[in-house]
Amino acid sequence: MGAAGEKPIIFGSDVSHRMVDFAQRNAVRAGVADAIEFRGGDALQRMPPTDIPGVMLLNPPYGERIAVGGVAGSAREKAVTEDGGEFFSQLATHWKKHYAGWNGWILTPDLKLPGKMHLKESRRIPLWNGPIECRLFRFDMVKGAVRDKTKAAP
Repeated sequence: MGAAGEKPIIFGSDVSHRMVDFAQRNAVRAGVADAIEFRGGDALQRMPPTDIPGVMLLNPPYGERIAVGGVAGSAREKAVTEDGGEFFSQLATHWKKHYAGWNGWILTPDLKLPGKMHLKESRRIPLWNGPIECRLFRFDMVKGAVRDKTKAAP
């Protein structure tokens, strides 16, 4: 794909370093490892990998585990909070502060996610993730005012 010395054009990350290693091995097998840079870490701390705005895609856990055969299993994962709302609100604040000019896409079965993020989606695309009905939301990030929640309202 890319010649030696070229910068990657795709950046991937996951909070699980094990999943990052797995993705790196898959990229090598697919012959695209030179075009992708993988990192582990928390999405709430991840800074833009480049000064040029790009596209972010997030497929967060949402309580259903897809089995190898593509069928939703009975195993449940616990979200960061009961409904993930606190995480997504913090993610939106992080994106507004650090990712102005970027497009963020999130795949989720939660139709109320834009409200939890206090963002208005610019696109809403119905999709299926195996047997799970989802939406792919697009958010066009503009620099937003980051409110200080510690100050009392006037």
